[in-house]
Amino acid sequence: MDLAPLLQTNAPPSEHEESYLLQRISSLDDSLGELDVELALAEQTLEELSTRHSKLKDRRKGYASIMSPFRRLPVDVWIEIMKFAVWSTPDIPAEAAPSANILVRQGIIGLAAAPTLTAGKAPEAEEGSASHWPEARQLSTLTRVSKDWQHLLHDVAILWSSLELHIYCNDFGLDTFAPHLETWFCRSGQLPWSLKLLVSKRHIIAPVFASFLLRNCHRWKALKIYMQDLDILAPLFYLEPSPETKPPVWLMDAGEAPASPKEEHIWTNLEQLSLDGWFTDSAQIKPFSLVDNDSNDSVDPDSDSEGPGTLHSPHSIRLRGSMPALISLVLDLPCQKIHSWDWIPWAQLVDLDLKTGDSYEDNVSFLAKCSNALQRCSLVFTPSLRLPLAITLGPLHDVTHGVANLHIGQALDDEEQNEGGAGSEDDNSDSTNSLDPAHDSAVRLGGLKELTLKKIGYIAPILSRLTLPSLQKLHITMSSLNEPEPYLGAALIDMLDRSGCAAVEDACASPKSNSLQTSTGPPLTYLMLALENTMHRRVVAPVITNGEYLRIFERTEKLKTLHIKDFSTDARFLEKIDHRGLLPRLKRISFVVDASEDVPERFDAFVKARMNRRAGVS
Repeated sequence: MDLAPLLQTNAPPSEHEESYLLQRISSLDDSLGELDVELALAEQTLEELSTRHSKLKDRRKGYASIMSPFRRLPVDVWIEIMKFAVWSTPDIPAEAAPSANILVRQGIIGLAAAPTLTAGKAPEAEEGSASHWPEARQLSTLTRVSKDWQHLLHDVAILWSSLELHIYCNDFGLDTFAPHLETWFCRSGQLPWSLKLLVSKRHIIAPVFASFLLRNCHRWKALKIYMQDLDILAPLFYLEPSPETKPPVWLMDAGEAPASPKEEHIWTNLEQLSLDGWFTDSAQIKPFSLVDNDSNDSVDPDSDSEGPGTLHSPHSIRLRGSMPALISLVLDLPCQKIHSWDWIPWAQLVDLDLKTGDSYEDNVSFLAKCSNALQRCSLVFTPSLRLPLAITLGPLHDVTHGVANLHIGQALDDEEQNEGGAGSEDDNSDSTNSLDPAHDSAVRLGGLKELTLKKIGYIAPILSRLTLPSLQKLHITMSSLNEPEPYLGAALIDMLDRSGCAAVEDACASPKSNSLQTSTGPPLTYLMLALENTMHRRVVAPVITNGEYLRIFERTEKLKTLHIKDFSTDARFLEKIDHRGLLPRLKRISFVVDASEDVPERFDAFVKARMNRRAGVS
């Protein structure tokens, strides 16, 4: 029967057609029931096949892992992989990076999260303990992968030879960490130890930690301690009276005996020492408090009659031991004087960075104690309105002719402007003769390559004593508290002349030198002069005249980077630099000056001319 017309219209079926349709529907229902049974059987079979497939796949994966080449990697390759996993730091996406005013804190792990020497698995962290161990975080994770990895990591000594530990206010005390530190470093075998400690929790005393440092003094290679209270280091030092002073009983604690050479410790491997912090209430902990009290009671530091350089105590602070390998010293102790710290091996230092409460004269004496081994030096001076007085190396009378030097500089500058900029070497020698230092006050540092002087009130007294034939980088930032000194330019020229002559002498004396040294100054490639004391002051005459600037540049032909901050100059020397062929290697220059004058226009013209010349545009 043809039912197509009925499917295409809405006409009702006849009785005969309706009977036929009921028979067909019943037949189709029977067929669908049979198919449902077959589908159920097929689904059951598919599930069984899927299970068998998954099991076979897992079994094959296991067999393939046995054949994996990673099982054949040598132990040393695994060690290198572990080193990369521990020491590498993943890049932080830009959208996930914290803002500049948010302190970045490492993930917190428990105090005992790092595995112990004998434990089969890493112990659980003690409740309430939290520390920030950037390296321990990775190590503790890797040691939990398997016992084999744990044993492998325990045998890699170099992974345990260094540690950076962050302790915050809610952490345990420093003495609590000392046993865990010793456990950590004991896995390093015979390798020297390096510890960087950053502590924001206040500690006045930590005898267990101090004993840990002193007991293992022969193991340390680098110690960098950044904390609020450095008083915890007091057990590492003792007070030694001068030969003519007998030590009173009150200098020693009960039961304490004077240190003897046989009891001294030797910090055999210590190459880097960095102390950053301050001492509580002017160092109330012995022995630091004894020296400070002697100094404070003797003379008023603000007195004009005697300077801080004369406030030396009859006692000297000695380290319990010696540091024969120390080459890098960083002391950021703004409130502590170190002139009585006789334990510092100045002559063997290669890197020196000081920010202490010592006087101007003491800072100069520190430089004088260094040798030709010194290559990098940074001194941050204590702000003071006091004029520098007598330095132990010689008087300062030879650099107090500021007015005369200023007149000479102005006369030479006027002469150059009138005669087209023709300056003679004889004129220069006349301007600096008054700054020639006495022979016994000279400080010659033949290996010094970088010198940074920050917040310095008077530059001429120290420059007049320095001879730096190898100087490559000079960074000077004046203190904004002091009045400008008019003899600064002459002192700088004088220092460059001495250093240049010394460089020529060294080159001639060197057996490896085959060429004639013709430079008129040291091999200076970086120069920064930030005359902060010329800002917001009405300076009658420029601190450094145009003629002095030109003579400075005549002695710095290798200069590549120049930064000048001078609010007293009119910068007319910029117009003569190219005419004289000065600064041929200069690549970077910045100029901070008085915007109310024509200085910015001169600077822009100078930069444009240099860029055009480099591009070959006339």
